[in-house]
Amino acid sequence: MQRAASFPEPMETVEFAIAESGSWTPSIEVIAETLATQSIELRNELAGVVAEVHVQAGQTVNQGQPFLRLETDEERAKLAARQADLKLAETNYRRMLLVVEKGAASEAVRDQAEATRDSLTAEVQELEATIGKKNIRAPFDAVAGLHAIEVGQYMTPGELITTLVGVSNTLWVNFSLPQQLAKLNVGDLIDISADGFYEGTRKAIIIARDSVADTSSRNVRFRAEINNDDGLLISGMALVAKVPTGTAQTGQVVPGPAIRYDSNGSFVFKLEPVESDAPRGTHRANKVYVELNGERDQQVLVIDGLLAGDMVAAVGSFKLREGVLVNALTPAGSAE
Repeated sequence: MQRAASFPEPMETVEFAIAESGSWTPSIEVIAETLATQSIELRNELAGVVAEVHVQAGQTVNQGQPFLRLETDEERAKLAARQADLKLAETNYRRMLLVVEKGAASEAVRDQAEATRDSLTAEVQELEATIGKKNIRAPFDAVAGLHAIEVGQYMTPGELITTLVGVSNTLWVNFSLPQQLAKLNVGDLIDISADGFYEGTRKAIIIARDSVADTSSRNVRFRAEINNDDGLLISGMALVAKVPTGTAQTGQVVPGPAIRYDSNGSFVFKLEPVESDAPRGTHRANKVYVELNGERDQQVLVIDGLLAGDMVAAVGSFKLREGVLVNALTPAGSAE
């Protein structure tokens, strides 16, 4: 016993951190997807053989600009014939009007001539519409996606030509939240990150919330709008949306390694200075239970149990116990 009493008091070495005041807004990160504000799958309505291709993959096109043309020789020949028939029908109709006015023919003859003229007019319009449908044009200013359409290729009705994405400096960002967290309002701001495309985050503004929740997942869909002036983002990309889930909370920020857990909850070891004439150690560990409110960038917000300026054990805190002598080393890092 005398020999044991001669041993120096046990001591542990840890790195410390100083609790700093901070304000955090609770948030959740979810996967989001970009969507062009204007986009369609361009398809042909009628079958036919490709006669001309005017737009290459990735080319920017203007509204009304020809994209491709299917062969229309047969329709144009029929149109010329019907236009000739219509011209004759117009002449016969005008002649019948004069004859009926003079009483030399019945009104039934005039009506028959009028019906013939109207029928041929409809046939001409139908052929013109068919020719128009075989001349496929861009419905709006857009960038053409990849395609492999070649002259001479036969296309069946409804075949995919390419995807057209509207020219715009903004994109939509769609994401879903669990129903208990779906408290965003139109006009709220969220942070969007895209690793590998730009550093940090960009702001997006909520522009719409779905009117129903998904019946299988109970998630609610949201749509935000993000600026894309530099064109780094394209439609269909996966992003990360950081969405606020509550109001801002104030507290003390400490490093994540400072937080320990037991059956009673979360706690830290607050370091109290020892007497200046103590032979060993600089502080003693004091176990303090704390209330947390989320983690961010390896930092934790403590909303109860600590004050700004409190010194806590950080790296190596797992070695401590209540009242143990501590050799506190230079801080591992300051709280953000």
